[in-house]
Amino acid sequence: MINPRFVFIISVLLFFTVLQLFISPAQAQNQPQAISKMYGEITLMSNYVEKGLTQSDKSPALGADLGYGFGDQGRIGFAAYSVQYPNEDTSISMRAYGAYKFIFTPNTDLKLRNDLVRYFSSGTRNNIIIKLDQNFFGYHMLFEYEDNFEGTKTNRNWFAFHKDWPIGTDYQFNLTAGYSMLELDGYNNYFDTKTGVSYVNSSLTAGIFHTFVTSSSQFGEQGKMSLFLELIAKF
Repeated sequence: MINPRFVFIISVLLFFTVLQLFISPAQAQNQPQAISKMYGEITLMSNYVEKGLTQSDKSPALGADLGYGFGDQGRIGFAAYSVQYPNEDTSISMRAYGAYKFIFTPNTDLKLRNDLVRYFSSGTRNNIIIKLDQNFFGYHMLFEYEDNFEGTKTNRNWFAFHKDWPIGTDYQFNLTAGYSMLELDGYNNYFDTKTGVSYVNSSLTAGIFHTFVTSSSQFGEQGKMSLFLELIAKF
């Protein structure tokens, strides 16, 4: 039986693909052609946290992301992160991904992304993640679907809001607030927040962040509040 979530996502993709065909000719007349090129990022974190749950057992982690951007819209890449989980023989998370951004106006767009995630040496956490990011004038409505939440072989749907507010010319106040809907017996749906202040320029991002999870006791140490540093070098 076909998963209705995938039917919905494919329907959304087809709708916006058709819409983009009508919008693109007008955009091409008003905007310069973007350059396709390689890109990369190196990330250093004092704690690797995703949606309020630590992925490095509250220890420092390193990440690398390398890919190719097709102008402002298409992107394919490969990323790897160091991870650590109690009582698990898992130390590296690797993912291959593809993404496309439908640009409707200079201030509105929709990003679609699909990640194929593999963990080594244990593969119990292997995962497929589908992401949607609808942007309206810098206000982002996010949705993510993953088919193996924290290695439990059950699904998670995550709905979230994200916004970066500028502070002067180089600093930002960052806010992400999300809600996870789980299909795991014995676990409750929960909210998570990530707030912080970051310094951003064309080649470097540095920030300090705080994360919080409701019903954190169901995740033990993994769901406790965290204050951590993040440094991203871009090239």
